[in-house]
Amino acid sequence: MPIKIFAKIVENLCDLWYYKDKLRKETIIMVLNWTSVTGADSVTNASEFLQTLSNEKVLSLDNIPPVDVDGICKSLDITIHVTDLSEIEKTHKGDISGALISTPDYNTILVNDTDPYVRQRFTIAHELAHYVLHHRPDGDNDGVFISFRGASNAIERAANRFAADLLMPRNILRKHHAEKTLPLLWTLAEEFNVSRAAMRYQLEFLGLRYYGS
Repeated sequence: MPIKIFAKIVENLCDLWYYKDKLRKETIIMVLNWTSVTGADSVTNASEFLQTLSNEKVLSLDNIPPVDVDGICKSLDITIHVTDLSEIEKTHKGDISGALISTPDYNTILVNDTDPYVRQRFTIAHELAHYVLHHRPDGDNDGVFISFRGASNAIERAANRFAADLLMPRNILRKHHAEKTLPLLWTLAEEFNVSRAAMRYQLEFLGLRYYGS
C-alpha cells in the first residue's frame, strides 16, 4: 500500500476516534445538563450517574471496585489539580478539602495536597457531586463550590451522600460484603480504595455489620 494512502487512512481513523470521543463527552454532558435543568431522577443519585457512564462506555460496572474517579472526570473534561490550598484557606478562614470551579470554558476540581490519597478520592467524588447535582449551566451561582471540612448544610450533605454512593455503590458493596465470611472494615476499605472512615459511614448507612475499626 502506498505510504500516502496509508497515512490518509491513519489520519481518517484519528479523526474518527477524536469525534467519537468528543461526541461521547458531549452526550454525557448533555444528559447531565438536561437532567440538571429538568430535575430528572437520573441526576439525583450516584447509581443512575454510574449507569449513564456505563452506557456511554466510560467505565464498566463489572470492574468496580474501585471506581475510577479520575477517568470519570476525564470523560467530562474536568481537570483535577492536587495543589496547595493554604492561601484559599486563609482567604476564606477555614480548612478546605477541595473546590469545583466551573465556567463555560473549563471545569476544574482542586484537591488539597496535604490529604491522604483515599481522602483526595472522596474529595474528587464530592466535587463531582456538585457538578452533577448543583451546577447549573444557566444558573445563578458563580460556578465555584468550596468544600470546607465539617460543613453540614443540605448541599454538602447531599454531595457527601452522592460521593459515598459513587465510590461505594450500594448494590456492589452489599455483594462484596455478603461474599465475606468475616467482613473486615479495613479489607473493604482497601478494596474500594476509600478511607476506613468513609467505609464505616457507608456500611452503617446500609445497616451492614462489620468488624474492626
